[in-house]
Amino acid sequence: MTTCTLGTALTGSFTVQKVANAVPYKKKLVEVQAYQYTPDTSPLTFRNYLTLLTDKEFKHEIILDSKFGASGVQVMPRKQLTGGAEWQTINSVYGEGLKWMPYYRPDAFFVSYSRQQ
Repeated sequence: MTTCTLGTALTGSFTVQKVANAVPYKKKLVEVQAYQYTPDTSPLTFRNYLTLLTDKEFKHEIILDSKFGASGVQVMPRKQLTGGAEWQTINSVYGEGLKWMPYYRPDAFFVSYSRQQ
C-alpha cells in the first residue's frame, strides 16, 4: 500500500453515511463522507501509457494509452480504514495483510491526507 499526500482539496458535494465501526468492540457508528464523480469531474485522474515493440529494429510499435479517474472517494478516520490495526502489522510481505482490512478491494487504493488550513 502507498500512503501519500493529496495535493488538492476534494471537490463537489458529498453524502454522509453512518456505517458500523470497523474497530472490534466499538459500537458507535462512524460517519464516512462519500463523494461520487464522473470521468469529467474526478479530482483524481490517472493515465496509463504503454509502448509495445514487436521487432528488434523498433519499426513496429503498439501504443496503449488510457485515461481514467476515480469514480468515488470515501473519507474516514484511519482506524475505520484499518479496523484499528496498526499500519506495520497489516503491511506484511507481498501485501497479503491488506486483505484483512475492512475496506480492501483489488480495484481500490488508499490515500492518507490532511486538510489544508
